[in-house]
Amino acid sequence: GSTVNIIASGMQPPTYAQIQYITLRIIYNYTQVNLKEPIQFQRSSSPIWNDSSHIQNNQTKLLQILKGMSLQLRKIHDNVHYGASEYTISGDAQIDQMKSLRLGTKDNIRFLFEETDCHLKDENMCKDQPDGGQGTGTQRIFNFTPPYYGLQTILAKIELIIEQISVLDPNHILRTDVSNTQNTTTSPSSQTAASQTSYYGHLNGRGDNNDELRFVCSALRNDIIEGGFKMTQYIHDESLSQISLSINVLIYVVVGCSVIQLLMVLINSLPWTNEVVRATTQSLKLIQLLPTDDSESRGERGTQKEMVLIPSMMTGYSALDTGRQRIIDASLQLIDAIKEKETPQTIQSAYQQLVNATLRQFTDEENDMLSREYRGSKNATQEKILISGAGGNGIKIDPEDEYEQLNNTEEEQDENQQGMNEKEKEIKKEGQVNDKKEAVERIGANDYTLKFAINPNSDPKKHNYRTHAREHLIIRQRLTILGDQLHVETDGGASKMIARRNIIRLYDVHFSNADLAYATIIPESEKTQIGDVNDTIS
Repeated sequence: GSTVNIIASGMQPPTYAQIQYITLRIIYNYTQVNLKEPIQFQRSSSPIWNDSSHIQNNQTKLLQILKGMSLQLRKIHDNVHYGASEYTISGDAQIDQMKSLRLGTKDNIRFLFEETDCHLKDENMCKDQPDGGQGTGTQRIFNFTPPYYGLQTILAKIELIIEQISVLDPNHILRTDVSNTQNTTTSPSSQTAASQTSYYGHLNGRGDNNDELRFVCSALRNDIIEGGFKMTQYIHDESLSQISLSINVLIYVVVGCSVIQLLMVLINSLPWTNEVVRATTQSLKLIQLLPTDDSESRGERGTQKEMVLIPSMMTGYSALDTGRQRIIDASLQLIDAIKEKETPQTIQSAYQQLVNATLRQFTDEENDMLSREYRGSKNATQEKILISGAGGNGIKIDPEDEYEQLNNTEEEQDENQQGMNEKEKEIKKEGQVNDKKEAVERIGANDYTLKFAINPNSDPKKHNYRTHAREHLIIRQRLTILGDQLHVETDGGASKMIARRNIIRLYDVHFSNADLAYATIIPESEKTQIGDVNDTIS
């Protein structure tokens, strides 16, 4: 809209100049310039100014062009000030394509109807000059004195005059007063009188329209053209201001919408965070269920094993390390059977060998602990083993064992303190046992979250026979569950892959902590170098 208004408004000043030229061409019909053949303007879209007719000597044609240009000016004028409509179709293909918007009421009143004395850029030219001069002062428009009510009054009068002249016989229009004066052969005084008579349009009944043509030319030369330029400049500046404002508003809207969208994304994404984390975790677990490539165990990775009794797990005690290596070997056989997708019978056979190796080793370990009177082994029952805490936070030795240990300690002290009263010793021991019971209650040995956990603590003080035997029970229970998973045949091998990965991690924590804690009580004389143990295992 704004751009079209600028272009349409810029079409008015050239049209004013064309009308002025045609008007003068009718009056001064010179014959010095005349084309041999008419020229057609191929690239002109105007229905009026499209050939060389404006420089011909045919006054009838010039009057037609003048009337056409007047109508063209009216269409352009209405298009600029009142917006494009069916009444502004001028026949010019380029102008008719422009769809301008109506100017504001205040702007139209200001330029077209507001009372003023001057439309010139230089307002001093609107004042009477000391030395007079054509086109200056209040007489700059012929026979039309200020005030003016906008440009619309002057434009309407010009349009009316052109409409009247266009229907007259060109021969009845006086060419110039000068030519008539020059043709007069009377005395100088007679010439002056004739010239004055002709000036007022009464020379032999001719020149009745000459005053009107003077008005048209003087109005176009002064207020119309300069007022049109001022109006065009104002429309140009206002349009640029609107365009700049639109750009700024667009930038603010885009930035505001972007910020709002970003906030909406953040607000809406917050509830999805847990879902995304959960989905990611599930995806990773599903990836783990995918069967591994054969090259993972052969070829590219060579002889790398999925379970190894690393040196940090070795105790140096041959009986302990050898049995655990048998468990590792049985586990590897079961893992290979699962990876190679052996028959269910082969897999079950390998699984049973792992169960037997685990049971044998755990039984031997517990018997060895009992024979060495490992801490917590006194008065140990299956019930006490099952209620033993895990993670180093539970019951390690029941109060009776503490009492027995206190007895042993007191017997040694009795040798050095023979004078202590027996009753005082009993009271002291009873108080120590009560303090121990209160500490046990504060620890919360039966915390359900630790009931089925394997102790990850490497501190030997956090391990004893009961926690060690309890971990044996937990591992055997988990091994039984894995056996049930190996029987599933309807899920495409997913359960077997889960069992395979759980077998790999089944013994790690127990071998790394509980067994090493137990090995600390074995005398160094019974241990051998780890290299020698490896040779024995081999």
